[in-house]
Amino acid sequence: MGRFGDWLDQRSGYRAFAHHALAEPVEGGARWSYVFGSALAAIFIIQIATGLLLALFYSASAQEAWGSVYFVQTQVSLGWFVRGLHHWGSSAMVVLLIAHLLQVFTFGAYRAPRELGWWTGIALLFITLGFSLTGYLLPWDQKGFWATRVVTAITGTLPLIGGWMKGLMLGGNDFGNLTITRFFGFHVFILPAMLMMFLVVHIVLFRRHGVTPRWNRKPAELAATTEPFWPRQLTLDVVFVSGIVAVLVWLSIRHHGAPLDAPADPASNYVARPEWYFLWLFEMLKVLPGRFEGIGIMAFSLFGVVFLAALPIADRARTRSPRDRWPHFLIAAMLLTVVVGLTGRSMIADASDPSVQKQRDQADAAAQRAFALAEQGIPPGGADELYLNDPHERGKRLFMSKCQTCHSYGGNGGGNAPDMKGFMTRAWVRGAIEDPTRNEYFGRSKVEGMEKADATPAELDVLTDYTLSLGGLVPEPKTGADLYEDKGCQTCHARAGENPRTGLNLDGYGTRAWIAHMIRRPDTPENYGALNRMTVFEGKLTEAQIDDVITFLVAPPSADY
Repeated sequence: MGRFGDWLDQRSGYRAFAHHALAEPVEGGARWSYVFGSALAAIFIIQIATGLLLALFYSASAQEAWGSVYFVQTQVSLGWFVRGLHHWGSSAMVVLLIAHLLQVFTFGAYRAPRELGWWTGIALLFITLGFSLTGYLLPWDQKGFWATRVVTAITGTLPLIGGWMKGLMLGGNDFGNLTITRFFGFHVFILPAMLMMFLVVHIVLFRRHGVTPRWNRKPAELAATTEPFWPRQLTLDVVFVSGIVAVLVWLSIRHHGAPLDAPADPASNYVARPEWYFLWLFEMLKVLPGRFEGIGIMAFSLFGVVFLAALPIADRARTRSPRDRWPHFLIAAMLLTVVVGLTGRSMIADASDPSVQKQRDQADAAAQRAFALAEQGIPPGGADELYLNDPHERGKRLFMSKCQTCHSYGGNGGGNAPDMKGFMTRAWVRGAIEDPTRNEYFGRSKVEGMEKADATPAELDVLTDYTLSLGGLVPEPKTGADLYEDKGCQTCHARAGENPRTGLNLDGYGTRAWIAHMIRRPDTPENYGALNRMTVFEGKLTEAQIDDVITFLVAPPSADY
């Protein structure tokens, strides 16, 4: 660096700047408790770098956002890794800020003459939460869409200003292009500018007043142990930051970047939850009575903000010792207990709720399905059209809109008709033969006449295979026809070449043609006849739509819904 260093120093003065930065006195000596500020600055730099890289590929529109993130996740070299660092780094920022806030509070570093440093730190906390909120929606996937929807709904419950704030966030009456462009604008332009401004002021104020040592150290001891920032404190900072970065790298590799759910679908039954740092707000909605939700959330939040903001003025204790400041510690402990308690309560409730876990599994399966469809190419109309090009997904949506009023699917929906999950599988047919009066079959319908099968398990297996063989779905078992007749099944059910009887005609049972005829005209004699209560879809659904519904029912991929 010799001659070049001299040349550069003459023009920039970098040596004096470096000396000023590294020679900063650390009163009382280097401590691990001082590492949080440097860690926050380092993670913020990572967020800026990864955010800029992601922005090069991102398209801020409801039609293209998911596809652009999918492209980064699967096509861009190490795009998944960059996205992972950015995703996990956002949570790290929140955790580190809270830890830094608690350290500053414990040490009494908000007291005179450090009030402005405390207030700018509080501003940085809320700006960081703003980053987390606005960034979460940008992938426009199910998780981000519904998490943000919950938070905006909570915002809308606030008295007086709730409606205005919600409208400002949404850009209209509901989520759409204006919402995502506003969130992107805040995330990429407004919030970074605000954060840089407050961060510069915060650092300047910190350099002016220096670190705040522990409350129990005497002036003579502090003077004797004061040392420059370099090398010990810088070493502690580098070690701590390296550990945080290692964790972020590990999380990014372990999860292959960051989660990406299926494209946002406002009509789905997705389990809506905000991100972990807003879970306490969500849980508070469930704890408070309906008419007090908005008032309660606003009152608690305002109390917390006022407490933090007024702390430097209200604290008139003789010393910085926690013993002298016990009323403030008591209030802080109460606030923290509520937030942590509600967050933990929400997590535990979800972890122990089978319905939530089931919906989460369905969401994961839907994401896998979306990725499989996207591998074939995303249509020009955006990720929403992924499903319009897939017969199974078209059939699923038709089933949900046309059939699920009566038929359930895996226990979802319905009320008085068979559950269609697993329709025409061997297990489904065997269950229908064994006991058609169960609720998942015809127990809640008006179809009567068929009773529980008087058959052993082995005979049930044979009857099941024989019934399926009537449609050519499996080979005919050797004793199937004889057992079918011995049990009297032919009394009600006709086979090929036989006249219609009181029960379903089993000629071609389970084939696409047989199912299509059932959907089209369930009221014919060979179907339910006079007992029919099912909608006649002839003329209401096209043949192509009926074929899509059949595809959904009999050829489901690994992702049902």
